Amino acid sequence: MLFKKNVGFILLALLAFLGLCAEFVLMLIEQHVNGMDIAQWSVSQLIQHWQIIIPVWLIVSVVVILLSKILCSFNVFEPHSTPSGWQLILGIVLPVIFAVVVSIIGGGPGFVRTFKAASLTFFTLQNIYYLLEMLLSGLIISLSQQAITDSSGKRNMFPWGGLVLGLTWGLGHYITKGDVSIALIAFVIAIFFGLIFNLTGMDLKKAWPLMYLVFACFG
Repeated sequence: MLFKKNVGFILLALLAFLGLCAEFVLMLIEQHVNGMDIAQWSVSQLIQHWQIIIPVWLIVSVVVILLSKILCSFNVFEPHSTPSGWQLILGIVLPVIFAVVVSIIGGGPGFVRTFKAASLTFFTLQNIYYLLEMLLSGLIISLSQQAITDSSGKRNMFPWGGLVLGLTWGLGHYITKGDVSIALIAFVIAIFFGLIFNLTGMDLKKAWPLMYLVFACFG
C-alpha cells in the first residue's frame, strides 16, 4: 500500500510537470504559426498565448488536487508538519526580503512596472498566468516532498520537493529559453521555494502566495 501511495504521489507530481510542459508544446506551435521566437511576440500574441494556456493549467491543477485527495487521501492545502515559531517567521520573512531585493535591482516590483506600462487585460492575464505557474510548481514540490517523506517514514527540512522542481522546472526553462544561466536561476529559485514550503508547515495554502510574490516581482 505504501509503495502504491508513493507511486501515486510521483505520478501526480509528474502530471503537474506535464501541465507545465504543455506550454512548451503550445509555444512550438505558436512560434511555427507566428514565424518568430517568443521574445519577438507582440502584446496581442502574448495575450492570445495566455488565453490558451491559462485554462489548460487551471484544469491540470484542479485534476491534480482532486486526484491527490481521491487516490492518496492527501490535501495539498493542509499543513503537513508543525513548524516552530521561528521557522514560520523565517518562511514568511525570507521571501519578502527576496522580493524586496529583486524589486530594488529591477527598479521596482515587476508586477508594478507591468501595471504602469501595460493594459489592464495584459496585466490581469499575466498575473493569473504567474499564479497558475506557481500553483503547478507548488504541487510538484508538495507531492514530491510527500513521496520522499513516505518513503523514509519521517519528515525533514531538506527541500526535496524544491530539488525535484529545480530539475524539472530548470530543464523546462533551458528548453524554452535556451539559456543555461536562466535555467540555473530557475533551479536556485525552485530550491528556495522548496525551503519556503517546508518552513511554512508544508502547507501550499501558505507557500503559494509567497512563491507568487517572489515570482511576480521579477516581472
